[in-house]
Amino acid sequence: MSDLLRTLGNALFFQDEAYARLRDAKDNFARGLLVIVAISLIVGLFNSLADYMTLVRISPSAQVAEARAGMQQAFDQLERMGVFGSNPAFDEQFRRNMEAGFAIGEAVAKVVEETTRLPYPVVVAFRVLGGWLSYPFGWISRWMLYTLVVLVFAKLLGGTATVREMLATTSLVAVPHLLDAFRFLPIAGGLLSFVAFVWGVAVYVKGVAVANRFGVERALLAVLAPILLLLGLAILVLIALVLLLVITTGGR
Repeated sequence: MSDLLRTLGNALFFQDEAYARLRDAKDNFARGLLVIVAISLIVGLFNSLADYMTLVRISPSAQVAEARAGMQQAFDQLERMGVFGSNPAFDEQFRRNMEAGFAIGEAVAKVVEETTRLPYPVVVAFRVLGGWLSYPFGWISRWMLYTLVVLVFAKLLGGTATVREMLATTSLVAVPHLLDAFRFLPIAGGLLSFVAFVWGVAVYVKGVAVANRFGVERALLAVLAPILLLLGLAILVLIALVLLLVITTGGR
């Protein structure tokens, strides 16, 4: 364990030896998976505790009331801006629909409160616990899917990594995201998450380079290729839709 922790620390400072040691380990994939799971649970724990402290202070009925007040404030603001007011019949129907929706929400909240035998803080604790335990699954699925796509482009660029080597070295992308544990902090949380993202991208690119035994330039291209491909396809689809619209409207 101490060896793995030393490897993680060195990887944060882009030392080739740290990435190569993880790539060449006999249990490289198991170690990579351990990194993802452990860090996701640490980050999830901090954010789940923050969620619990927020949710436990307000009951379901109070949550609906808070949402109603916020919606009413937004509606009044739009009315002052002139978005509403020109069509009284529409405005009245909109208000009725909004009130009907909140009435349903209040009824559901009341049923939940009256039929739940456990104290509300305990119910919230179980809900938050379930969310925390599911954290690793989201991280693992995104990491594996994207890495396998990047591996295809790395192979096209002359890379030599196996699937296990690629997954092992790129798992280090999770390490900078320890900063996401402080996402709940006002302002500072957002800044730390941005630092984690940029740092994580750099670590990921380095991991791709070491796994494939080529330079950072080709690694960066392999990492960006899936995003550029999707962006190109989106632009082509948009152009096709515009052309179709022009054709169907006769150029008018």
